Amino acid sequence: MPCRTESGSKTFDLCAATHRNLSIIIKWKRTAASTVLEDIAWDTYCPVAKMPEHVGETVVACGLVVEQRTHHQITGEPMKFLTLADWTGIVETELFAHTYRNYGLATVRFPVLEVEAKVESFENGRGFTLRVPRAGKPRTALTVMEKRP
Repeated sequence: MPCRTESGSKTFDLCAATHRNLSIIIKWKRTAASTVLEDIAWDTYCPVAKMPEHVGETVVACGLVVEQRTHHQITGEPMKFLTLADWTGIVETELFAHTYRNYGLATVRFPVLEVEAKVESFENGRGFTLRVPRAGKPRTALTVMEKRP
């Protein structure tokens, strides 16, 4: 995806705009959850920027919930779309009815969410989404240290 685009006589740096928006979102959310963000074991998760390398694979990722939308599937059952952000980018996730039934509470309980998800490419190959079968509380540096032998 190109980082620069032209609109009339102006050139916009989309990468810088995205980075600024992410920084603003994170700073805003950080006021409410600063200790949560600092305690996360970020290095144990797949960063958004590396997800294109894992299309078709299952990854464990973690991100700040910056947006959430509830919809209904064709069957009438509720499902949820989440936008997660980490320090490298933003990604859309899908929690279909079965997952939403089992893990929906976690999506509102934790401002930062760990997801196990399959990275699925868009049909046109110009992006991806995460299909989530499991979501929950993120690992902290302390829990990672406790599990090491």
